[in-house]
Amino acid sequence: MGQSARFYTSATASVNYIYKSWFALMKRFQSQLDGKLRWLEMLNSDTELVEASGVSLDVLQTKSAEILAQFASQNPAETQPAKGKKTKKGLKKKISQSDN
Repeated sequence: MGQSARFYTSATASVNYIYKSWFALMKRFQSQLDGKLRWLEMLNSDTELVEASGVSLDVLQTKSAEILAQFASQNPAETQPAKGKKTKKGLKKKISQSDN
């Protein structure tokens, strides 16, 4: 009471802005948490996998090894480590030599 309308409007806008940003942050955090929970649900123990699939653990392991081997043969560049990485020191040395 007794304050100007500009002060009231500014205070209302500030409070609205703070609450909207807080709710946006909470929504983002909740979606991140949901994603992590969804990922954790996919990581089942061996007994849960056997119960869910209805086959033995040996069959699951051999099938997963086959799938991994199939992807490894399709992407040989990704499985091999990168060679010949240049360090910053070596790069700076080459630049300074080329400037000379």
